[in-house]
Amino acid sequence: MYKGVITAFALLFSFCFLHGQDRQHLTDFNKARKKTIQHGMYTLGGWAISNMAISGFMMPKAKGTSYYFYQMNLFWNLVNLGLSGFGYYNIKRVDSSDLSLMSSLRKHHQFQKILLFNAGLDLAYIASSFYLLEKAKNSRQTERFRGYGRSIFLQGAFLFTFDTILYFILRAQNSKLDIFLNKVRIGSNSIGYTFDL
Repeated sequence: MYKGVITAFALLFSFCFLHGQDRQHLTDFNKARKKTIQHGMYTLGGWAISNMAISGFMMPKAKGTSYYFYQMNLFWNLVNLGLSGFGYYNIKRVDSSDLSLMSSLRKHHQFQKILLFNAGLDLAYIASSFYLLEKAKNSRQTERFRGYGRSIFLQGAFLFTFDTILYFILRAQNSKLDIFLNKVRIGSNSIGYTFDL
């Protein structure tokens, strides 16, 4: 029982306490990750604002399919703007110098999983756009379904590209965390962290 408690404490200590130089490298890693995500939120917000501006300008002049295309762009990008603002706010309030190794690992990989899940949703959006375009062929609301289908295809394609690119950028940073993980030593009765002197 005592071995289990000591091992758990040693693991927690190893992940939470880093030597000065390693602490600075971890802080630099977290700052770079934070900056990458912030740029991602700027990109998503910029896409949303430009879509809303163009669609808001074009919609009153448009008719039929084009009207519904611009209308869905407006609706869709209100959500995108909210998500980018929420994402930016959440990442902005994280103190990069205050994260332990364990917290850094968790946050880094958790965001990658969110991006992969979102990419799956984006493919579902694209599939639903094909459904609407097909439904438009035999419907009294042909123009609405066609306009909405085209808009959802455009938005889904953008979001899929956005989520996969951001995922691969963050995934490329995984190797920087390996530097810290390679210093964790697990023995039969102990766990330790190797410091560079």
